[in-house]
Amino acid sequence: MTPPPKPPPPLRTRSAGAPIVAAEGAETLETQNETADPTQETVLHASCVALDGRALLILGASGSGKSSLALDMIALGACLVADDRTVIRRDGHRLTASCPPTIEGRIEARYVGLLRLPSCPEADVTYVMDLDRTETERLPPPRHMRLLGQSVTLLYRPPGLNAAGALFHCLKDRRETP
Repeated sequence: MTPPPKPPPPLRTRSAGAPIVAAEGAETLETQNETADPTQETVLHASCVALDGRALLILGASGSGKSSLALDMIALGACLVADDRTVIRRDGHRLTASCPPTIEGRIEARYVGLLRLPSCPEADVTYVMDLDRTETERLPPPRHMRLLGQSVTLLYRPPGLNAAGALFHCLKDRRETP
């Protein structure tokens, strides 16, 4: 009897030796040394929305609320980039998010079903929201994470608060940092 096939890895990458994701105190998810090409690409288990060309990448474990947060932001006027799988591409100093063609324009509304929505083809990754970490600071210090070797502003889930409104205004470039 042959063993069942192994599931695909959660990340695919073509990188120049840069970690896909790294944050202070976080482990690097995967590193590969294939080429010295400054163009790198990976697919992350993440949702992504955009506003005015600026994207919010939403990370978190399965069931953490990635799609729900994305839907809340879309209801405010953001545009769906991707749900469940997001293609992250680095080209020089530009970091963009897009959707794999097979799921473009689709988002899962838990307990409702799959929804088909208008979508944005790509946007520049400006913020990352980590739903697996809870913010403890009322006015959080600036945090960054490295994604394909690029620094991106990192935010944690606010405790007991729907963050969609605040994140919407972050994407409007209205966030002040010390």
